Amino acid sequence: MTFTGAAGAGQTNNTLVIWLWRLSWFNGQDGGVNHVTTVQLGQYSREQANAIAGELEKAQISWWYKEPGVFSRIWEYGVRLFVDKARLDEARSIAQRVTAKPTT
Repeated sequence: MTFTGAAGAGQTNNTLVIWLWRLSWFNGQDGGVNHVTTVQLGQYSREQANAIAGELEKAQISWWYKEPGVFSRIWEYGVRLFVDKARLDEARSIAQRVTAKPTT
């Protein structure tokens, strides 16, 4: 991928390529790339986010997370989870089920 901008005229911007790859997932059937639009599922403690992520993996729902930065940790708590927009309702039910469980 080449473009004119921060990387200079005609140079490849590897950071952009990496982010585009991370926002896409590979389809195991034909080897093609399916682009996924993600939306925020919610903000959870690390323990809850890990448990939800495990259940999302089992349901084969595409997801990613974002932890607060160095400064935003002051006012933000926990981890924000993002999921495939097309499967948001299913992801919400998984998150509600997981967070309803008592932690011991």
